[in-house]
Amino acid sequence: MESKPENFRSRKEPFSLKEFKEKNILPLLAYETGTHLGDGCLGYYFYKSDQAWKYCFQYTGDVINEYDFYVTTVRPLLKKLYGLEKDILINKRDNTCIISTRRRDICIFKEDIGLPVGKKKNVIIPPFINSKKLQANLLRGFADTDFSLSFRIQKKKDYPIISTKLADPILLSQLYILCKNRGLRPYVLFNRKNKNINIKEGYSIVHELCLYGQENLYKWMEIIGFWSSKHLTKFLLWEKTGKAFP
Repeated sequence: MESKPENFRSRKEPFSLKEFKEKNILPLLAYETGTHLGDGCLGYYFYKSDQAWKYCFQYTGDVINEYDFYVTTVRPLLKKLYGLEKDILINKRDNTCIISTRRRDICIFKEDIGLPVGKKKNVIIPPFINSKKLQANLLRGFADTDFSLSFRIQKKKDYPIISTKLADPILLSQLYILCKNRGLRPYVLFNRKNKNINIKEGYSIVHELCLYGQENLYKWMEIIGFWSSKHLTKFLLWEKTGKAFP
């Protein structure tokens, strides 16, 4: 990504928070903001083919675990919020599913509400996420894309763990506060070594947030919940049988 020219944003764009609030879809925008912080990337690039600067916004997920979620949730959400209709592309080389657009109005709106351009580093949750309802929606969107629901196998009933690992300690700290504000009991671990064979050191430094136990899981489902079938299927099976796997 190169430096963009000074007049790159000279045109007024149509989206506004006021518009989403008037349409009563601000909670959906909060959810989509959470999914953006999880799977999304926003940048501006000089495209040699067009000899022009353009924004690019892209969602990237795991094709095995997230394709159904992209079909049932992400794609319809982008259409409802922004009128965006894009096919889901599959990259067989790295087993990812992708939705991308160069639409300037969407990208500039996302930048204006406070989403990061370029690398997601020292991320601040956008200021419009200022109520418990919007915080819950943002948490659900982030969890659907970047949290895991796992279970520690036990004799009677498997022990649930909701967790995420992030490279950005600032974002993790904010998620911790949001969880606390909703009555959950999160636990955080900073500066943990996470095995990564793709880099020279063999590991990367991550920061982890965990919600342990049945009480946290049931409270999460009551006040936040999941829309991702990946998480919902696990929860429903565990709730019915006490086990995470048949």
